[in-house]
Amino acid sequence: MPKTATCAKKIYRGYFMRGNNGNNNDNKDVVAKIVKLRAQQAALLGYKSYAAYVIDDNMAKTPEAVDAFLMKLWNAAIPVAKREVQEMQKIIDREGGKFK
Repeated sequence: MPKTATCAKKIYRGYFMRGNNGNNNDNKDVVAKIVKLRAQQAALLGYKSYAAYVIDDNMAKTPEAVDAFLMKLWNAAIPVAKREVQEMQKIIDREGGKFK
């Protein structure tokens, strides 16, 4: 693997693992507590879920409406993402990268 690809991989992994390292900076317990408190808050206010609570006062109104909207976006975005992947692969190949 080219040196730049290895470096980019380390940077990316460091970024997405920043709160999940099993050390003093690990955020898993904090996130679990936040999720639990949000669910309790929603229940106390009479909502089925935290998502239902948050969405209630904006245009979407329900988690189901948000899901439908996101699926519509997803279906439109997939062909674009696939074309972008092909274009990126062409650049990688042109620059001598030996990876997909």
